[in-house]
Amino acid sequence: MRIQPELAGTLDELVREHLAARERPYPKAYRLYEACAPENELLRSAYRPVVDEWVTTIRWFMELAHDNGQPDSATDIGHLRGRFERFEEFLMNLSAVVPFYDDLSEIDAILDATNS
Repeated sequence: MRIQPELAGTLDELVREHLAARERPYPKAYRLYEACAPENELLRSAYRPVVDEWVTTIRWFMELAHDNGQPDSATDIGHLRGRFERFEEFLMNLSAVVPFYDDLSEIDAILDATNS
C-alpha cells in the first residue's frame, strides 16, 4: 500500500514524538531533585535508583489515569494504596529537603496579613 509523502512525514513525526515522550520523565525528575538540593547535580549516578523509582511510580499513575478499556473497579485497591503511599514518601522526602514553612506561625502570619 502506498501513502502520500505528507502523510508518511506526519506519521513519522508522531511516532518520534511518542518515543521522545517516554524519555522526558528522566530529565524532569533530575531537574526536580536538583532544584530541591542543587548539590544533587554532582551526584546523579548516586541517586539514579531514586529517579528510576520516581519515574516508574509516575508512569504507573499515568497509565492508570488514561483509559485502558478496563473499569476503575478492575484496579487492585491494595496495589493502588501501596503506589500512592510510595508517591507520598517521595513528596515527604522532597519537602524535608525544601521545607516551605518551619511551623504554622508563618502561615498564620500570612493569613492574618491577607485578611486584615
